[in-house]
Amino acid sequence: MEDVPHELKKLDEEFQSVWLSGEGLSERLIAWQENVQTTLDSIQPNDEYIKHFERLMIDWQTVLKENRDLIIDVQDTIRSDLIEGQRSAVKEANAKKFK
Repeated sequence: MEDVPHELKKLDEEFQSVWLSGEGLSERLIAWQENVQTTLDSIQPNDEYIKHFERLMIDWQTVLKENRDLIIDVQDTIRSDLIEGQRSAVKEANAKKFK
C-alpha cells in the first residue's frame, strides 16, 4: 500500500488483526468500526485520500462477505449434523468405552 495515508494504513492493519482470533470477533469489529468513524471525523480528506479509502472499503467489504459466507456454511453444517444426529469422533470413542 504505497502512498496510502498513515491513518488508512493503520485502519487496514487493525482490520486485518480483527481476524487473528475467533474470540471476541463481534466486539473487535465494533471497536474497529468506531475507530473508522473517529478517524473520518478527525480528518479533512482530499480526492486522493477518498480514492484510497474507497479502495480499502471494497477490500474490507470483500473480506467481510467472504467471512460471513464461511460462518454461514459452518452454521449450516453444524445444524445439519445436529438434525441428522451425526456422532463426533469423541462421542464414538466414549460410546465404545461403555460397550
